[in-house]
Amino acid sequence: MTSMAALKRAIQVGTVLRVVDHWQERYIGTTRTVSKTQTNGFWFEHVDGKRHWSGYGKASQTTFHEDGSFTTDVGNGKTWTLEVIA
Repeated sequence: MTSMAALKRAIQVGTVLRVVDHWQERYIGTTRTVSKTQTNGFWFEHVDGKRHWSGYGKASQTTFHEDGSFTTDVGNGKTWTLEVIA
């Protein structure tokens, strides 16, 4: 992925995302399964069994990497990096 448009196309219901990096280390290596998409973000099932929301944010807050992963700056010095694995 190289743009927000490509990211939004890639994230569909059933997409599995792996956390490559997270400001809370306990989440690194965990997966999330997208359960609902909207134009401004998506809901996912977390390892704790609960549904959580992730907004797409602005393109200026997102960095796309050559390996297909992407990093989002969620503010206050907190970032997370995800990759689509299925």
